[in-house]
Amino acid sequence: MAIIRGRPRPLRDGTWAAPILLGAASALGLTIALVADGLGDVVGAIALGIPALVAAWCTRRPPP
Repeated sequence: MAIIRGRPRPLRDGTWAAPILLGAASALGLTIALVADGLGDVVGAIALGIPALVAAWCTRRPPP
């Protein structure tokens, strides 16, 4: 929970949810790709591709 202006708020309601999930996907994908072979390499590549796809989508999206 984060304290914002004296009131506790869950992190999932704030702006931190997406960066935390993308960081977790990157860390998980890198770990799996380095440790596992075969199917683990495929799962790791997919997990590492998620942040790259989100970044590409954000650069193509017009600013609000």
